[in-house]
Amino acid sequence: MGDSLITRGYRQKALGHSIGERDTSPSYYRSGLEIRRLLPPSSMMRTVILISGKPGVGKTTLVKRVWQLFPHLFVGFWTEEIRENGTRVGFRVITTEGDSILLAHTTYDSPFRVGRYGVNVEGFEKLVAPLLAACFSGCSKIMLMDEIGRMELFSETFSRSVERLFFQGYASILATVPYKNVHPLVRRLKESFTVYILTPRNREEVFHRVVSSFTGQKFDGQTQSPKDVL
Repeated sequence: MGDSLITRGYRQKALGHSIGERDTSPSYYRSGLEIRRLLPPSSMMRTVILISGKPGVGKTTLVKRVWQLFPHLFVGFWTEEIRENGTRVGFRVITTEGDSILLAHTTYDSPFRVGRYGVNVEGFEKLVAPLLAACFSGCSKIMLMDEIGRMELFSETFSRSVERLFFQGYASILATVPYKNVHPLVRRLKESFTVYILTPRNREEVFHRVVSSFTGQKFDGQTQSPKDVL
């Protein structure tokens, strides 16, 4: 690539090192895109990309944009806010197949809680687990997961499935993860795979690079259509 934005084979200097923290190591990219790269042996024939960033920066919007361009390439889910009178009161999970379920709500009674939200762990598992299990032995589609976060990881079934897909699987993956290491698995994923740290300034560049990574071709939203890319 020449002046590549991706450097291979470098880990963070320490477990406590912040993904977005500026440093002078080879794993910091001065282009404005902050990416960490480590290629595990099982990923040589696939593409695995994580999107991270602070809350509200547009992680879900980005992965949905990619899915909307190529809906036939993806299988998985994303998470959307539930708002009432302009106030966020919960979250809903929606699959690429068009199914949905309540993930969390301020009024939902559950022993699993994140802040003021009760989490519907059982419902989440029933909706998402079959989608993930279908790709355990490899699948023709790219696995989409938005997000691998604290609420979702209350589910041990989901946590085990994520580990299997990332570290033992063969499917390509596009997933979002929280900016903070809210769970040991989130930290492990960030240390092991490509991470794009999304910011308001680099959103379009990250979007174009994600599209290019999964299609193998450059994508210019002004001059090319999805059909041209494929």
